[in-house]
Amino acid sequence: EIEKGRPQSAVGAHCVGANTGSIGIALSGNFERNMPAAAQILSLIWLLAKLKKSYHITTILPHSAYMAPACPGRFLRDMLTDIVAAANKYKSMI
Repeated sequence: EIEKGRPQSAVGAHCVGANTGSIGIALSGNFERNMPAAAQILSLIWLLAKLKKSYHITTILPHSAYMAPACPGRFLRDMLTDIVAAANKYKSMI
């Protein structure tokens, strides 16, 4: 299930130093310990494709690119390149 947080027009509070001009996405789970569910990955691919197309987004970075936490966790981090590639392909279909 995809849940919307703040309105996209509002400044977020997802990443100190990068809240303005960015959109934060969070998946529920501890991906240092567990793999994300297949449904989460498919939903993430769909959401990224939709946001990339709607907002002409060219760069997708994990939280750990800005801060020291383990977020998004090693299991999800290892999949990000493939997830973004899939979203780029799917973007042209939506």
